[in-house]
Amino acid sequence: MRLEESDMHTKRILMLLATVLLILPAGCIFNPEDDDGGGGGGGGELPFPNSPEQLMANFETVYEARDIDGYREVIDPSFVIYLSQDTIDEFSLPREFFDFDEEVLIAGRMFSGSPFIRQDGNIVPGITRIQFDYFEAETTWEVSPADDRIPNALRAQYRVDFTIEQGNEGRLNIKGIIEFYLRSERVEHQGRQQDRYWMVGQVDYTTPSAF
Repeated sequence: MRLEESDMHTKRILMLLATVLLILPAGCIFNPEDDDGGGGGGGGELPFPNSPEQLMANFETVYEARDIDGYREVIDPSFVIYLSQDTIDEFSLPREFFDFDEEVLIAGRMFSGSPFIRQDGNIVPGITRIQFDYFEAETTWEVSPADDRIPNALRAQYRVDFTIEQGNEGRLNIKGIIEFYLRSERVEHQGRQQDRYWMVGQVDYTTPSAF
């Protein structure tokens, strides 16, 4: 491998560490009791998510603001994210998904902006900025079938293009399709019954690249 190729490979590994291996202590799925999942502060009250479109707008808002409290309002306790095959293969992960506790821990560390020292001694540089350049639905919302990985939920595919920056350490661009899954419940809001939406899952088909 040429030097420049080696440098790019190392850079890509460091960037992927920032988005995935933050929760993996020396190759193992984390114990939720090891960390409180703390992250960035609140970014203000979000608009009430009474439609899939508003919930997705809130998701984009809290991700760019790196607002962990807002993110907890977006995702449901049953939340699960299925990882791309590239990520699973790259790091020989023991399973293909993260659950709610793992996702909150990942987001908390990403949003905090602070470097993270893993149990094996490796330092993951802090993330200083997240910016969406494109975030639009590619399909209409439909109910997922009973045999889907996330059954009986509203499902739609979004095309995304966003950048994660780590100060002077570089940038990671993530492009592709993410399949989002939502659920709703009738709740009382401002004195009347309204639909309230939560995100219950994602299936990641994106491809990261460092630059």
